[in-house]
Amino acid sequence: MSARVPELEPMLALKSGRFYYLCTYRNVWDPQKGRSYRESTTSVGKILSGRKDGPVEWKDIYLEHHPELADFSCSRGEDGTLSFTPLTGQTGSVTSCHLALGATWTLEKIIEGSALEEALHVTFGKYSDWRKLLSLAYFLVISNENIMSRFPSFSKHSYLPWMRVMTPDDVRRLLSRITQEKIALFKSRLLSSRDPKAQYLVFASSSIYKRHTSFSWSARAEISDDESRSPENCIMAVEEQSGIPLCYHLSHGRRVPDVAVLRVLINNLTRMDFSGRVLYVADRGYAGATQISRYLAEKMNFLVNPRVHHGIFRPLMEAARRKLFDLSNYHPSIGCAAITRRVHWSYHEMQDGRRVRRSASLYLHIYFDEGVYNQNREGIKRGIGMVYEAVSRGEQLSDDLQEVRTLYMRDSLKNGMLEVNEEAVKLTLDKRSVRLLLTDCVSDPVEAFP
Repeated sequence: MSARVPELEPMLALKSGRFYYLCTYRNVWDPQKGRSYRESTTSVGKILSGRKDGPVEWKDIYLEHHPELADFSCSRGEDGTLSFTPLTGQTGSVTSCHLALGATWTLEKIIEGSALEEALHVTFGKYSDWRKLLSLAYFLVISNENIMSRFPSFSKHSYLPWMRVMTPDDVRRLLSRITQEKIALFKSRLLSSRDPKAQYLVFASSSIYKRHTSFSWSARAEISDDESRSPENCIMAVEEQSGIPLCYHLSHGRRVPDVAVLRVLINNLTRMDFSGRVLYVADRGYAGATQISRYLAEKMNFLVNPRVHHGIFRPLMEAARRKLFDLSNYHPSIGCAAITRRVHWSYHEMQDGRRVRRSASLYLHIYFDEGVYNQNREGIKRGIGMVYEAVSRGEQLSDDLQEVRTLYMRDSLKNGMLEVNEEAVKLTLDKRSVRLLLTDCVSDPVEAFP
């Protein structure tokens, strides 16, 4: 089916500066003079040639009223008539293409009717900038590499709030209109619609720890960052119920911010006072003894991921080891076993200029994935067996078997014979199959599970 040729109101070509602009106009009747006169004109497009004839570029606000124009290229003739040619190939509207829908449609449904969408619409309504900002945000969320040069192709082939291909120049013009005053106004409107009883989550990821792709669901280890990349600490605040983000912040360097600084930073970025309605969810960079004491002293609710063999928790871990295998402790909803132990924590806080000793009762949730445990144990057992066989045959160990020998075996101090280092095996299995979560406020291990 051929596209329907647009039917537009009469227009004038009026010169302003170097270009002629197409303008709609409104005439009114003057009863005293007995004739009509032009009351107002509105610029809706620009003739790119600099003459009265030539290709026409429509303004975004006019395209909102006539979206069918996006499917045509338009040119004005010498006689003032407008000719329309259906677009094909690389340019124009994306409405006639087969579009990638799933991910962007999901994002649209998340914010549809939300306070975020309303604040964007009201603040950045001119030129439909709010739709363009959302389209750009969808790209940044979905794209793995966030390379802006790929955005035009993304906007052409994806279902987006702004259904036209956006070029780098379009993006630059869009961002040039986002002033600090508009940002402040947007935040003010967004915050004014917040539920005063809403709960929030702050996710804090440190540069010290990161998850290795070869590890299991629970494993986290201290791994040096790629030397070619600067280490980063990441903080993000979201609304707990909807998941709508409030702010996102990256800081460079290996130094992890103090936990009290997190609260000040989040308050400054969001211009909100959470007043105890926020839970700080953090990795091991924020889970040392000093940080935990700071959470308590600053009255900050927290859920952190401490080391499995942290000296403070080791006795509790050893005492709970047998019960981790009990079928009664398995929770199908999270796919692993979980038990909870109480931890009595001592800390200091300042009161009237003096350090006062306090104590708090915390929840230590211990999670255990028996499938991961068995899989890793079988791999270690097989490696140890192959080392014994190679040694008995007098063969030189391969690099893989040499690594197994180094990690999990040792020469006996009693007789010099090769033996299994059971403590090293246990440590590895714990790292790969056990996760600890420590919190001051979430008593249910299933609720605390990420």
